[in-house]
Parts: sequence; structure tokens; C-alpha cells
Amino acid sequence: MPNTSSYDPMIFDVMCESANRLIGEYMYLAHRNDDPAIRRALVDNVASVRAEINLVDPDNQMAVESKTESFNSRLSVLRSKRGNSIPYRKPSLPVQHVAELI
Repeated sequence: MPNTSSYDPMIFDVMCESANRLIGEYMYLAHRNDDPAIRRALVDNVASVRAEINLVDPDNQMAVESKTESFNSRLSVLRSKRGNSIPYRKPSLPVQHVAELI
């Protein structure tokens, strides 16, 4: 296990929330698409995102940050394609360890 003394594990929660937003976008698009093949592909992407979460080691800061960025990038692309969305705001990652804030 990597040294987590200066690692804020809350960024894993940020990654999971980024994944949830991406999943929500896939479901939003699936529910608004009449083509069964496209709907199926979008729902399959939901399962894929959930599997990706499980593959990330929560103790590996670099892996968590990389996957968070991947989820955020994919969400931005999807939202830019639909045109009627509110501009996407990237969630910020904690920059300090919680213990440092106390």
C-alpha cells in the first residue's frame, strides 16, 4: 500500500461523484434516444464506468486523480454534444490534507 500520510482520501469520493455525473449523463441521453442500439450502448457505458471505479486503487492518489480527470473529460465531451446544457463546471480536488486544516 502506498504511503497515504499526505494524501486526502476524499479525492476518491470526488472521483466517484465525477463518475456519477458521467453515469447520469449517459442515462439522460439514453432516455432521450429513440434508437434501441444507441440506448443499449449508452446503458452499457454506465456498466463500464461502474467497473472502472472498482478497478481504481483508492490508496493510489495518481490513479484516482487520473480517473477523475478521465470521467470529467468524457462528461464535458458528452455535454458539449447535446447543446442545451448548462456549461459543465469541473469539481475541484482538495488541495490540502484534512489534518492540515484542523
